Parts: sequence; C-alpha cells; structure tokens
Amino acid sequence: MLSILSGRLAVLTLGLVSSVFAFGQAAQSVEVPKQIRFVVGTGAGGGFDQYARLVAKYIETDFAEKPTVIIQNMPGAGGIRSLSWLASVAPKDGSTVATMSSSAVFAPLLGQRGATYDAKAFNYLISLDRLDNFLLVWHTTPFTSADEAFTKEIIIGNSSGPSAIMPMMYNRLLGTKFKVVKGYRGTNDTLLAIERGEAQGAFNLSWSSIVSHPRLLPEKLVRVLLQLTFSPVDDPRLANVPTLNKYVKDGPEKDMLEILLAKDEMGRAIIAPQDVPPEIVREYRVRLQAIVESKKFVAEAQQRQMPLSIKSGDDADRYVKRMYSKPEATIKRLREELALATNQIRKDKSE
Repeated sequence: MLSILSGRLAVLTLGLVSSVFAFGQAAQSVEVPKQIRFVVGTGAGGGFDQYARLVAKYIETDFAEKPTVIIQNMPGAGGIRSLSWLASVAPKDGSTVATMSSSAVFAPLLGQRGATYDAKAFNYLISLDRLDNFLLVWHTTPFTSADEAFTKEIIIGNSSGPSAIMPMMYNRLLGTKFKVVKGYRGTNDTLLAIERGEAQGAFNLSWSSIVSHPRLLPEKLVRVLLQLTFSPVDDPRLANVPTLNKYVKDGPEKDMLEILLAKDEMGRAIIAPQDVPPEIVREYRVRLQAIVESKKFVAEAQQRQMPLSIKSGDDADRYVKRMYSKPEATIKRLREELALATNQIRKDKSE
C-alpha cells in the first residue's frame, strides 16, 4: 500500500512541477516586438521628449528582446494629433507606444475639436510624473497668502494658449480675482515679465520648473502661495502651502476642477493603442514598472533633474475611467464655462 501511495504522490508531484514549469514557460513566452516606435506628441527637446528618450534608453537595454526604439515626434493640437493617430493608424501588435500632453486624453471630455477617439479604450502602461502647478508671486509684491486672491486683483503672466483659460476658470468657479496678461512664450519669458514688474505672479508653473530654476528658491525670489491640486506634493518645502482642498468643497465646482486638472494628475503617461493583446499590455506594464523603480533609472532621472511620481498602468486606466464617469450635467456646465472663458480671452485680445 505504501509503495502505491508513494507512486501516486510521485506522479502528483511530478504533475505539479510540470504544470508550474509549463506556466513559467508560458509566462516567459510573452515577447514584445524587436522594433518599437515611440511617438512623442510634442516637439523635440521638451519635457515629454526628454522623458520618452530616457525610458527608450532603458527599454533597449533592460527588455529581454533588446528591441530598437525609434522616437518619432508628432506635435500638433496639444497632443490630439498624436493620440488620433494612435487610435486610427498605429499597429495594434505592441510595436507602438506614445506619450503626449495628457490634456489630449481628456480633450473628448471637454468637447475639443478633433478629439473623436475614445480615450477610455486606450491601454495606459504607466505614468512617470504628475505635473503639479502652483500659484506664485514675486517676492516684492504685497501678497503673502492665497486667501488674498479672493479679495485683491493679482496680475498673472501667462501664454495666450489654453493655459490662459485656467486662471479665468478659477475666477468663474471659485470667485478669485486674477487678471491675466497673455502672450508670453514659456516659463522663462513669464518669469522675466514678473521680474520686470509687468505681472505680479504666475499660475501654471510646475514644481519641477520651480525647483530646477537656479535662482527662484535659493534666492527667495518668489512666494509659493497655492498648490493647484487636490493631492499635496510630497516635498517638505511645501508643508505650509495649502492645496485646493482649503477652498473647494465637494460638489459640481470640485468635479469641474478635477476634470480641468486631470491632465496634470495624469501627467506623463505612456499609452498603447486600443485592441493590443492583453498579455502584451500586461508585459509592458510589468517591465516598465520594473524599469522606473530600478536604482539606476531613478539615479539618472535625478541627475537630469527629471522628477518622478509614478502611477501604474492599472491606476492610470482607473483614473481615466473615473474622470469620464463624472455626471453629464457637470460636464455640460463645464463646457459652457470653458466657452465663456474662451470668448472672454478673445475679447481681451482684441481690446
């Protein structure tokens, strides 16, 4: 009897070992293509391009297949062009991934022209960094608290693009009193305008731009008054700087602001087309997560002054679906408010 039982146990054990081995082989058999096109929906040299090229470097060295990664810049319409291409033209075999301003992910939600794709259908692989923005003022201005934005006019330097809408939307939704001076080309031009006294502060400067500037914080040239986010940035230098939670309670206004800020919360996402086989999507997610958590990647990102705030592919996917599940009445009102703010910008430009 003992020999029979031993034989059965041996067969059972052999079967379990074989099953585990076969499962391991199956798990290891998932491969990504040996040539990957990495589309960047912005021009060469910018932040999204730099992050893409850093990740591409590690894909080429750390992926088992040692694939060749080809970077292709495809700027246009704030990322809508590249995301439209990803939805309609890109191969669905895992050979193409993309990154662009995450405003394009939420463009259909806001009813923007040309954004006809279903953002919920894409495969979100990972996000590398949140793009938290701040309200700051020059150190010689009289403003010391974000509370004053509700009682006193603060002159904000800004571009003439979509970012100029944001302070005007805060005026409409929260009752702030920002006055926008438009037409500056990027962060450096805006900061020069503030230093010259043409404006008193800036509204859409990211924390990475602020901390990487050689003078702003070391020489105490600016006061950071407000984190334009509902999730505080984990930095001791911002311990006493309030978030929007101080001024916004649950309700339609908070829902609308969450949608407007979704592009910043989503940050620098890497996205694959819809209909890519699920096993390849899972493989990308696991491998990219391993890359961005590796000591060598983190060290190089720090050396390049490229902040990391990782959101997994699963979390990014859930976040997009949550934003698109906001009440229809809220979305309708938000689109109406955006149209009014846009018309106000056009009116201001013609004056």
